[in-house]
Amino acid sequence: LPDWRDRRNTENALAWLTQDRPRDRPFFAWLNWDSPHPPYKVPAPFYGVTDRAQVPLPPRDHPPAQPAYKQQLRETYGLTALTDAAWREIVATYLDMCRFIDAEVERVLQRLQPSGALQNTIVAIWSDHGDFAGEHTLVEKWDTAFHDCITRVPLILYGPGQIPPLRTSALVESIDLLPTLLELAGVPVPKGVQGRSLRPLLQGKTTEHRETILCQGGQEIEMFDRVTPPDARPRPCRAYQRKQDALFTRPMINARAKMLRDHRWKYVFRLGDVEELYDLQADPGELHNRALDPSLETTLQTYRQKLLQRLVEAETVEPYQDFLEA
Repeated sequence: LPDWRDRRNTENALAWLTQDRPRDRPFFAWLNWDSPHPPYKVPAPFYGVTDRAQVPLPPRDHPPAQPAYKQQLRETYGLTALTDAAWREIVATYLDMCRFIDAEVERVLQRLQPSGALQNTIVAIWSDHGDFAGEHTLVEKWDTAFHDCITRVPLILYGPGQIPPLRTSALVESIDLLPTLLELAGVPVPKGVQGRSLRPLLQGKTTEHRETILCQGGQEIEMFDRVTPPDARPRPCRAYQRKQDALFTRPMINARAKMLRDHRWKYVFRLGDVEELYDLQADPGELHNRALDPSLETTLQTYRQKLLQRLVEAETVEPYQDFLEA
């Protein structure tokens, strides 16, 4: 696999970890892998390890009240024409990519083991986003898509002596990772950081972390004048050619949007499009948008208010106003 970029990234990291450097000083290493990520491909030793016949077909959305980006992406990609076998191949290849990265993680941890560094190293494994691997009859990702398959990303933390074995369903945001790692490493957290350290949760001092999760994405409407036509050259990124085609055809599918989620409900507000409300207990796959259900009008109003409150709380204070006396 010498020409596979993820493998090259691993090899570079392994070489750096074994080079001569002061052993009494801390180190920081950031290792990035593309997989699992479109385009869906995986090296030969891992392609096909997932039994295609055992892969279930992804469930499909209930038609009413779906945001416009879904239909536009399906049309642009021609996804409605895919056969069941093609969808199973997509999902299985995604799972193959996960197996590949599992093996790469193992290689890194094994390199740290002989020197004893693994027993004195904090390891964090997480992702910047998830993927539509067939969920909602879609592939890849979209900037204003807030389904759990996109926003509920993996997060694994390892730290001997600081992080006991624990699996939690507490609500966590990506911005919480910075203060967590700084505290675990004994580094002061800068003032003004909005994230909350997970240390009390990791050490079993609490079972909850946040009441709600806030996500946001999309572009300001003023940016749509900059969307280049599908035949423009040079393209900034050919890998996302079809996403660019969809955006050029219907720019408002990427207008600014906000999402608020707790353990029971998920609410999405988007400019110029339908609201979304999902009952995550009754509908964990988020297939039925209940925002237009008259019986849930009170719930809808409640989460509109909760989103407004979180947005006000999340307003940045820059610079941090610690110097003020009043």
